[in-house]
Amino acid sequence: MDTEGIKLFVLAAEKLNISAAGRELGMPPAVASARLAKLENAVGADLLRRSTRKVALSTEGAEFYPSPEKYWRRRMQPWRRWGSAMNMWLGH
Repeated sequence: MDTEGIKLFVLAAEKLNISAAGRELGMPPAVASARLAKLENAVGADLLRRSTRKVALSTEGAEFYPSPEKYWRRRMQPWRRWGSAMNMWLGH
């Protein structure tokens, strides 16, 4: 998982400002926005709701914020079970 993207998300969630979070990590606003989009794509959910004037945590972002690791593990659980079942079926 992208640890820099997670740091950016946590700061953006605390500040409710992606540009300010990016600046704190030494990223230009466009890079911060792209980095956050990459994290959201990896997680499979929009973590922040954005408008031209406001940033807010989405429902998924509120779940992800306290513990990205727990969220990721919970989201991947069905895939792990499916992979284990496939391995058993294939005889691996």
